[in-house]
Amino acid sequence: MVRKLIRHIIDHVAEGQKCHLQVVFRDHSTHHSTQPGDSDVTIILHNRAAEWRMAFGGMFEFLESYFNGDVDIVGEQGLRRLKGTPDLEVAATLANEGQFLRRHGRLEEARQVLEEALRQALAAGGARHATTLYVRNNLATTLLSGIGFDRVPAKLGVGEEKKAPPNKNPLEDQKDDFLEGLD
Repeated sequence: MVRKLIRHIIDHVAEGQKCHLQVVFRDHSTHHSTQPGDSDVTIILHNRAAEWRMAFGGMFEFLESYFNGDVDIVGEQGLRRLKGTPDLEVAATLANEGQFLRRHGRLEEARQVLEEALRQALAAGGARHATTLYVRNNLATTLLSGIGFDRVPAKLGVGEEKKAPPNKNPLEDQKDDFLEGLD
């Protein structure tokens, strides 16, 4: 049953991508998508857990198996080709995966995943979309974590008190253009 689901997933992804996918199961049996030609991407599932994660876990679990080494993806730009057309849901899932990796100290992997998430979000939603901003925030936090930013005291500047200039509302819109030029 699990392998039947995986074969269905592979055929569906290949159809949407117009590429030939091959999956190699843990017992070295294979399945080729219905697209003609040599395989563009080969997915190698090393154990039963990887097969179950691919069949039932969705994108997040599949990526977790990939990062744990339970799945190999072989082919030019293999992982990127599997994701296909830019999609905000994929971008958000990748952002969550990047955040997970960052929290577990896997900063380089997190950076790579978040950069791909940013490419997806920019292509699907543009620079000002909430998902793009969420991904950028995760990427910035990851990059700053790599240089020790996560060790900065959380209460930095809390004790400071600033007064607004007289006759000036500090909450008034100052026409910030911080998003200008992000497209």
